[in-house]
Amino acid sequence: MRIVIVGCGKVGTSIASQLNAEGHDIVVVDIDRNAVQNLSNSLDVMGIEGNGASYEVLAEAGAEKADLVIAAAALDEVNLYTCLMAKAAGTTHTIARVRNPQYAADIHRVKDTLGLSMSINPELTAAKEMSRLLRFSGALEIDTFSRGSVELIKVALPENSSIANKKISQIDILKGKVRICLVERGNEVFIPNG
Repeated sequence: MRIVIVGCGKVGTSIASQLNAEGHDIVVVDIDRNAVQNLSNSLDVMGIEGNGASYEVLAEAGAEKADLVIAAAALDEVNLYTCLMAKAAGTTHTIARVRNPQYAADIHRVKDTLGLSMSINPELTAAKEMSRLLRFSGALEIDTFSRGSVELIKVALPENSSIANKKISQIDILKGKVRICLVERGNEVFIPNG
């Protein structure tokens, strides 16, 4: 996939590194020449110095042929405008980093108006993940499905647990809030039937 990343700060660099490792064709854009050079020298990416919110710079970066433009500059407004210009250039999908909590209430309107594929707030996402991990501090793994309405949690059951060595049909402390859908013992995994 051909991807243009605008912004070579921590977020842009992290995204570029991950996507480069996955084998995507990456172009990075930033107004800071040193940031562009450092990133293009350390990864197999093309670097362009310039204002990524500019139509001409996006065209130089190949936005018209890009499958995705990710706007991860320092300012939310620049990221939103970058996505608008990328759409005008013909980019199929755009993602904007929007950090300001004041924009959260209107982000769905902005997404529809600008044709954003996605907006992301890394700080809010990290805070939600930390909160989720704290709620299930004993969990070995947590996977989320259906936009957060279902969570699959893997826990190790201590031998002295009140539900150890009981049939699932005999466990009443869960009150319907938890469903046991898989049991793992050593290398054996099975779906319980009650």
